Amino acid sequence: MDKTIVLLLLCSMSCYCTALNMRILGPDNVVLREGGELTLTCSLDKGLAVILDYTFHWVHVPQTGGNTDVVLTNQESMTPDAPDNYGVDFNFVGENTNVSLKISDAVASTDGRYICRAIPSKPDLVQLEKEVTVLVPSNVEQVVLTFDGEEVDVESKVSVQREEGQYGVRCRAKGSNPGPALSLTLDGQPLQTGEPLVELDPSATEAAGARRFKASLSVGKLQLAAAHSGKRIACAATAGFVGASPLVASLPLEVIALEPVITCSQNASGRPGEKYMRLTCRVGHERVEVDHYSFEIGHSGEIVSAKKDSPNYHVIEVKKNVDGMARTDDVTLVLYEAKEEHFGSHFYLDVFLQNGQKFRQTAKFTKRESTGGASRPAAYILCLLLSVLAWSL
Repeated sequence: MDKTIVLLLLCSMSCYCTALNMRILGPDNVVLREGGELTLTCSLDKGLAVILDYTFHWVHVPQTGGNTDVVLTNQESMTPDAPDNYGVDFNFVGENTNVSLKISDAVASTDGRYICRAIPSKPDLVQLEKEVTVLVPSNVEQVVLTFDGEEVDVESKVSVQREEGQYGVRCRAKGSNPGPALSLTLDGQPLQTGEPLVELDPSATEAAGARRFKASLSVGKLQLAAAHSGKRIACAATAGFVGASPLVASLPLEVIALEPVITCSQNASGRPGEKYMRLTCRVGHERVEVDHYSFEIGHSGEIVSAKKDSPNYHVIEVKKNVDGMARTDDVTLVLYEAKEEHFGSHFYLDVFLQNGQKFRQTAKFTKRESTGGASRPAAYILCLLLSVLAWSL
């Protein structure tokens, strides 16, 4: 059979009764790590003669901002400017033609969209294309926590000191592919935030030659109280692929109370009739100025204050303590003589600030059982008998 007959047969095979169909074998999104290799296959439902009517290209769209098509291969040969780590292969399987692109030794710039494009050589045919996205993943390169103007990109050991109040918090991350998931936590508990903003980072993308994303997440007003002292606020970022390594920036907090911190003794005890029974409460007031203290005796309503004499001779003692910035007062109620009703009553310490505010804390005495009480009458009787015996002698 001479060449003319073969050519006529091939030309006759190009007259299709049905339209050409194209599909990508495998998923539309593929993860390929740096150094790895991958084969992408575009399958057409026509045999060998399809190459007479179409030119086939695999095209790379890096998605680094310009979205410029880079033609890698066609059915004739590698294009002159195609990188060395790309190769093309044609495979005829039954009535189908497969056009495969082999990617070897992947690098960051391998990331992007890959398009299998069938370009017609006849005006009555239409161009066809299918695409697959190849992700070359990258972990988060930097995470930054901003708390009221303080910025850290590590898990800091140095506390940030603030008064009780509301503060802005922001979490930022960059350098990952795909975009990262962000979280803001206080003492390990998630904070209520809006939706994170995730977007392509043009400068990082240009520097890497591959997609790089940045993201941010904010809390407009975080309410801090003294109870948050010693807790840690943290920003965590993890790129969105399986096996990604999280990156965390955090700050320990030292929250200064804007109201007194009052702690009353749980061990105050005594017995009816006991003199000078004592009940002590400690008042911390680093950032507030105390004007004076008073105790209210619950069952009677009697107020015991340094500014007012008690009709029952009860008094208040105040001992001031200063340790660096810490300021505390030990405020002690001294009952001249304990009565039975004192042990069924609550006592209230009132702390009056110079700004006019008042804070109250409840305390009480525990009734202590008498020790050795049962032996006193017996001892008295024994002593009396011995005295009578000595007199009779």
